[in-house]
Amino acid sequence: MKLKEINISEKDLIFIANLKNLKKLEFERCYIQQKTYIHSIKMLFINEFYIELTYFKRFGQLSEETIQFIKEAFGVKNSEINVI
Repeated sequence: MKLKEINISEKDLIFIANLKNLKKLEFERCYIQQKTYIHSIKMLFINEFYIELTYFKRFGQLSEETIQFIKEAFGVKNSEINVI
């Protein structure tokens, strides 16, 4: 699933997290919680407990608060964060 140029609230992220069989999620030029602008972030869902998250640092810093928000919305205990 690819989402472009939208505002993503906590409710939106929880709705997306509850989708079944989600394997890959990409955000392009999105605002998360109206706080963080995301130029490009990719999430691979390895299984229900593990997410691999990749974002591109040259377009801005992903805050620890936003990373925690994503982890909580998806109920993830283990994740790998790749910064490119």
